[in-house]
Amino acid sequence: MANTLGYLDAILALARYAVEAGANLPEVKNDCALRLVNARHPLLGRDCVPISVEVGDGFSTLVITGPNTGGKTVGLKTVGLLAVMALCGMPIPASSGTTVPLLTGVWADIGDEQSIAQSLSTFSAHLTQILRILPESGPGTLVLLDELGAGTDPAEGSALGIALLDYLNARGGLTVLTTHLSQLKVHAAQTPGFQNAAVEFDAASLSPTYRILMGIPGRSNALAIADRLGLPREVLRRAREHLGQDHAGVEGLLDDLEHERDAVRALEGRLEVENRELSELRRAYEEKMRAARDERERLLAEASVEAGRMVEEARKKVTGLLQDFRTRMKALGQARRDALEQARQLSEELAQRVEPPAEPSPEELEAPLEETEEEGFDEQFATTETPAEPEPPEDVVDEVARREARQVEAALAELDDSFAAYRPAPKPVDESAPLPAGTAVYARRYGQDGEVLSQKGERVEVRLGAVRMTVDRDDLEVIEARREATQIRLPESGRDKVSTRVDLRGLTVDEALFELDRYLDAAAMARADKLEVIHGKGTGALRNAVQSHLRQHTLVADYRLGEVHEGGWGVTVVKMRL
Repeated sequence: MANTLGYLDAILALARYAVEAGANLPEVKNDCALRLVNARHPLLGRDCVPISVEVGDGFSTLVITGPNTGGKTVGLKTVGLLAVMALCGMPIPASSGTTVPLLTGVWADIGDEQSIAQSLSTFSAHLTQILRILPESGPGTLVLLDELGAGTDPAEGSALGIALLDYLNARGGLTVLTTHLSQLKVHAAQTPGFQNAAVEFDAASLSPTYRILMGIPGRSNALAIADRLGLPREVLRRAREHLGQDHAGVEGLLDDLEHERDAVRALEGRLEVENRELSELRRAYEEKMRAARDERERLLAEASVEAGRMVEEARKKVTGLLQDFRTRMKALGQARRDALEQARQLSEELAQRVEPPAEPSPEELEAPLEETEEEGFDEQFATTETPAEPEPPEDVVDEVARREARQVEAALAELDDSFAAYRPAPKPVDESAPLPAGTAVYARRYGQDGEVLSQKGERVEVRLGAVRMTVDRDDLEVIEARREATQIRLPESGRDKVSTRVDLRGLTVDEALFELDRYLDAAAMARADKLEVIHGKGTGALRNAVQSHLRQHTLVADYRLGEVHEGGWGVTVVKMRL
C-alpha cells in the first residue's frame, strides 16, 4: 500500500509540476539528436529567456562562446538537467519538437572545484574532473564541460582543449562545452563533427539577451564593454594593437556574420508578415469561394425545384390536351362513321324508290352505291322529295381534325421552348466501353432485350428472358442510347409523313404506352394506314401491354403479330382507322 501511495503521489507531483512549469513530455528514442526547443532552466520559472540548442544531427561537439554573464553556463546546465529529467520520464519545460536520445550516462565538469586542502588550483580541479570523465565517454554518453582550457596559459590551454575535444569526438559521444578561447572557436569552424554557437550580446546596451545562436562563434566583447565604461581611448588603441592582425580578422569575420544574421532576421520578419498576409488573403478567398459555392448550390436547388414544378404542370397540361384531343378525334370519327352509315341507308332507300328501266344485275346495283359513297350525297338528293338532315362532309371533318391538331402542336411547341434551358443534354454512350452488370441491352442477333450479368474481354454474359448465354460485345446495343435516338416528335402538319415504325424497346410499360399514344396521334394526323410497333420478344410483358392498349384505342382498326420477314413476335402490325 505504501508503495502504491508513493507511486500515486509521484504521479500527481509530476502532473502538478507540468501544469505549473508549462512542461511537456519530450520524445525519447534511440539514434536521434538532442534537440531542445524553447527550453527553460527548471529552477528559473516561466519568466526566463528560453533557449534552443541542438547537438547530434551532423555534428557531435557543440562549442558555445560569448561574453561573461551571457548565459553560457546556465545554458550548459539547462541541457544537462533537461536530458536527465527526460530520461527519468519527467515532463520538461520545453516546446513540442524536443527530442532526447536514450543516453547511458551524463558527465559534467561545471564550476570551480579548487581546494586548498587538496592543493588543487582552478586548472587542476578542472583537469581532475576531466580525467574521471574520459574513460566513461563513448557512444550514448553526454559530456558537459564548462570553461574548457581556463585557469592556465591561454596558448597551452587552447592546445590542451583542442586535443581533449578531438579525443571525445573520436569516442563517439555527445559533447557540449563553453569557452573563451578563440583557438577553440576556429577549430570548431574548421573541423568536421564540430559546430559553433554563441550567446547573443547587445553591444548598444552592453547587456546580454541570453539567447543562444546556433552556427556562429561568439565574442567576449571585453574591449567594447571597456570602451562603454570609459576606459581611455589610448589604452583601447594599444590593446587592439596587441591583439594582432589574426584577432582583427576574426573580429571582422564575426562582424560580417552578425550583419548577415541581422539581415536574415529582417528577411524572416518580412516573410513572416507576408505569410501572415497571404494566409489572411487565402482565408478570405476560401470564404468567398465557399459562399459562392453555397449560393450556387442554393440557386441550383431552387431552379431544380421550380423546373420540376413547371415540368409537372406542363405534363398535366399536355396530358389534358392529348386526352381532349383523343376525345374529339373519337367523336369526329364516330360522327364520320354515322354519316357514312346514314348515307348508305339513304342510298338504299333511293335505290328502292327509283324504278330502273331494266332489271339490273347485283354488280350494277352496287356500282351506284359505291359512286354515291365516293362523290357525296348533295347531288344525289337534289331531286328527291325525301328530306334528309345534312351531315358534315369528310373534308369538313378533316379540317376540324387538322385545326385541333394544330392547337395541340402549338401548345407543345410553346412548352418545348419554355423548358429548353432545363432539358439536360443526352449523355453520349460509348459502344466500346465495358458494360457493368445490370446494364439493359438489346441482342441484335436474337432480336431480344436482356440484362448484362458479367463481361470478360469482348465476351459478355447476358440474360435474355429466362435464358443465360454468352455473346460478343459487338452484338449488343445499349438500350439507353437507342432510347435517346428513337424519340418521337409530332409532325409539323397533319399531312406530313411520319415513320411507319416505332421502337419501344428498353422503355418501361408506362413510358412505352405514353410514346405509343403520341405516335398513334401523329400517325392519325398524317393519315397513315399501316404501322409497325417494335416491342421486342423478351418475356412478353411489353408486347401484352401494347396489344391490350391497341385493343381499346379508338384510332386502331385492327392489329396482328408480325410475319417472319417483319420481325415475328417482336413486332405488332397496326391497321389504323381512317
